[in-house]
Formats: sequence, structure tokens, C-alpha cells
Amino acid sequence: MSDTPSTASTAIFPPAYEAPVVADAATPACTPDAPRTRWAAIIWGAVFAATAALALWVTVSPDRRAALADWTVSLSPTAAVAYLVLVVGAVALVAGVVGVARRAQRTFARSRSGSVSDAEA
Repeated sequence: MSDTPSTASTAIFPPAYEAPVVADAATPACTPDAPRTRWAAIIWGAVFAATAALALWVTVSPDRRAALADWTVSLSPTAAVAYLVLVVGAVALVAGVVGVARRAQRTFARSRSGSVSDAEA
């Protein structure tokens, strides 16, 4: 019995090309000490958890639901737009905090590995 596939099977399913794997000597293998912490998930998760806790706090009490409904109906269009801008600003602030945390984490990881080049510094 031969180890090569028959011509009938290769005609229907041609063999896939497998490129040789060559290690690049210029880039050393990077083995991190520990898994990277996903700060964006932690920060956004905290924001969503706080939002859910506030919504739950409002909805469990009929008095608070009525007060929220009365406040919402009594808003002027200018105040509604101002609150909308405030919410968009809060989302942008959280996104900025996430970006700062990510950059700080990358900078800290580079300084620990000692691979900071002159262009990055």
C-alpha cells in the first residue's frame, strides 16, 4: 500500500499547499510572562454594570418610576439636547480612559521587555 493519495481523490480535492515555516532570526520569540489584562472589557463592563444597577434601582420602586416619568415629560427640548450631549460626552470620556489604559499597558509591557526603540521613546 502506498502513502500517496490516489489520483481520483486528488482530482476532486487537490492537496493544499503548505508553505515551509521559517523562523526569522531578526525577531526573537516573544514569550509574555502572564496573559495581558483586557482593561477595555473591565472598564466598559463596570460602566454597563453601573448603568444596569441604576436602571434596576429606578425600576423596582413605583415612586421612582413615576418621578422619572414626570421628569422626562417635563424636559424642555433644550434640556433634552443638553442631556444627550452629556451622555455622548460621558461615552467619549470612557473611551478615552480605555485608550489611556491601553497605551499605559503597552508602554509598561515594552519597558519590562526592554524593547523600547529611540523612535518610540
